[in-house]
Amino acid sequence: MTVPAETWSADMGTAGTYVYAVGRGRRPSSFACIGVDGPRSRELRAVSFGDLWAVASDAPRGDIDVTRANIQAHSDAVQDAFAHADAVLPLHFGTVYPDDDTVRADLLGGHLRDLQLLLDRVEHRAEMRLKAYYDDAIALREIVAEHRGIRELDRRTRSVSAEAGYYDRIRLGELVARAVDAKRVRDAAAIVSRLAPLAVESILDDRLHGDWAVTAASFLVERTRLDKFGRAVETLGRDLGARVLLRCVGPLPPYSFTAAAPNASTT
Repeated sequence: MTVPAETWSADMGTAGTYVYAVGRGRRPSSFACIGVDGPRSRELRAVSFGDLWAVASDAPRGDIDVTRANIQAHSDAVQDAFAHADAVLPLHFGTVYPDDDTVRADLLGGHLRDLQLLLDRVEHRAEMRLKAYYDDAIALREIVAEHRGIRELDRRTRSVSAEAGYYDRIRLGELVARAVDAKRVRDAAAIVSRLAPLAVESILDDRLHGDWAVTAASFLVERTRLDKFGRAVETLGRDLGARVLLRCVGPLPPYSFTAAAPNASTT
């Protein structure tokens, strides 16, 4: 399900309305943070259409600088909406419409059915984001212990000069890399299978890089089950021991589960 994008630039006239997220349910009467562009932006406000509302502020004129402060301001506004709403759809950084009326007509009214379906998907749910990494020294010891060919080749390269063992060392590196990949597949499947039953949906993140990275995954969890999910992560960490480090962040707005939300009118 994809919502068509529209194009509008703040250079076309008035500064416009910057939109951070779409929410449904309890609407915040005020917001605790400021919008992008710091004090030069007015306070955040809710632009309503039926039971939907958009978190918005005045947009700065011209291009919106992709700075750490602006990215943090955008994230804070989405988080503030998430704290209030029954369901929230984060929008992409830099989403700008000509004015509040256009937000109502084009974003909220124009995409009402698709927005409602997306909001149904994430209502009363939050994202928990997990990353897992090997302790490389422990993982390497395990690989050497588990693979006779790697043990023998490792001993042979240690017994000769660097020049004499050059090609064996290349071969050893290739074998270790393949063994790490195979271990990663097994461990990633085991980690996700332990946590997935506690979530409504789970998504593997292919963007995780690093030789000793095991997996990155996002879980869409009912808010009433967040504590249970957190305890399951703690138990899993104890079971894995020092060989795997787990890092779990959340509860977060459901960024990974709302990719089809409108990316309209980015500057």
